Amino acid sequence: MANQPPAPFVHVDAATAADMRRRGMDPHELEQSARGVLKFVYMCLPDAPAYAAPVLSAHSAPSDGPEDRISALPFALLRNIVSRLPAKDAARTTALSRRWRPVWRCAPLALADAHLLPGALEGLREPLRADTPGLAVTVSRALAAHPGPFGAVHLVCGYYGDAARQRELARWVETFAAKGVQELVLVNRPWPLDVPLPASLLAVDTLTRLYLGVWKFTNTSALPQRGAGAAFPHLRELVLCAMEMESRDLDFLLAASPVLENLGIVGSRNKVNRLRLVGQHPVRADLLERSGRRRRGGHAVPRAARPVGIQDERRLLH
Repeated sequence: MANQPPAPFVHVDAATAADMRRRGMDPHELEQSARGVLKFVYMCLPDAPAYAAPVLSAHSAPSDGPEDRISALPFALLRNIVSRLPAKDAARTTALSRRWRPVWRCAPLALADAHLLPGALEGLREPLRADTPGLAVTVSRALAAHPGPFGAVHLVCGYYGDAARQRELARWVETFAAKGVQELVLVNRPWPLDVPLPASLLAVDTLTRLYLGVWKFTNTSALPQRGAGAAFPHLRELVLCAMEMESRDLDFLLAASPVLENLGIVGSRNKVNRLRLVGQHPVRADLLERSGRRRRGGHAVPRAARPVGIQDERRLLH
């Protein structure tokens, strides 16, 4: 057993591992740290936007047999059924019968990349870097095929460390803006940690719920303050997990979200040490450490024109 080779890296990329070895450090320690961070981040995410377990099937009835009562349901009810299915199963309903053919394109899309990896939601396997190209192809096809709106999109299994994947993600975000996504969950599986979040995210003005994990937030220092023209006029829930961002970026984000009700900051990695909550609406602010301890949770923070300090928020990664 002592002669067994070390387990292959899942989170740490080859370049980072080689660099650590050159500096006399053990990349396996970083691998374990990254695994712990992701486990904690995933605990903070909402449930996947569709039910993966139920199976929707239909059998052709004989001409003298009972009628197909499910297909005879009102169209609005069929849309509701399809909107609760994983995207791949929802798309398959178009083959059930002529009645079902237009339903998928009229139902809000619910897309979660974890549904595309058997065993990922159940914790039976971890997404690998080798999975990302195949996932990207399927996600791109689904986004292109559906006319919108997008009810919810959860992308939590991809690695976006290389430039090609970042360009692809930027195109997806532009599609989210064009087709009106309402709930968006984006997590980058490290390494590296400083993968930039596409600036086009600030143009997705239909969002009501936004969760971001392990990204470098857009540098907002050169962006104009939007004032009445808020970037996120409908955003009510915002959770930031292990993000690299500065206080000014968070100030910009809050100023761009005039109806925000719930704010969660989970282990900000650097430089976010103050919040400035401005406006008339109360905001519930939960600031969590990696240990799960809540700093200022469980109560509404009035949106007054004054800064609120974050006291010694522990970093997730060093």
